[in-house]
Amino acid sequence: MHAPVLVLKDSLKRESGTKVHHAIIQASKAVADIVRTTLGPRSMLKMLLDAGGGIVVTNDGNAILPGEMLHVAEAFIDKNYHPTVICRAYNKALEDAVAVLDKIAMPIDVSDRATMLGLVKSSIATKFTSQFGDLIADLAIDATTIVGVDLGHGLMEVDIKKYIKVEKVPGGQLEDSKVLKGVMINKDVIVPGKMRRKIVNPHIILLDCPLEYKKGENQTNAELVKEVDWAVLLKK
Repeated sequence: MHAPVLVLKDSLKRESGTKVHHAIIQASKAVADIVRTTLGPRSMLKMLLDAGGGIVVTNDGNAILPGEMLHVAEAFIDKNYHPTVICRAYNKALEDAVAVLDKIAMPIDVSDRATMLGLVKSSIATKFTSQFGDLIADLAIDATTIVGVDLGHGLMEVDIKKYIKVEKVPGGQLEDSKVLKGVMINKDVIVPGKMRRKIVNPHIILLDCPLEYKKGENQTNAELVKEVDWAVLLKK
């Protein structure tokens, strides 16, 4: 395991060893303190500025756990414990924690909707009120049930990144949200009165190319001498 190296651009000094360990721990604690209030009944999202100058909105509370773990490890670094020894101890603690979880875990019937609703509601209780929590839990279970693939032996695979998408439509109330089993095309009505808002049993064609005219990158001049030249130009 190589010792971490910290390069200070302002002073152009290269630091290594224990100083770098403490600097990294202090930085992680600062991040953990920033996102700490993303948890709880009055949680708030955080807007962070990334290295590229962009804004990242996060509610990730996972940063709190490693920040606290590094904070606890700082005392052992002061006692000259090698980082590999500290990492080994954390891995052992992880194994013990997983063993305890396996011991207290209870089997859940995913087909029992009441039980699943209780589990989902408990995970989002800090983000929504009880009224909206019931709605979001229903939507989540419906969506995962539709795209779930039964692998057998009581296992089900749910690929939420590939088969589930949250589409935000301006207007209306949160209670108007619903799960659509299929594909939604969000298209504005350009010509009122001529574009139908509902089509029953439509014929659908799937294309892997755009239908819009491709705008030329350069300006092109064309000289039309005869009427037939216009028809030829349109074909091109």
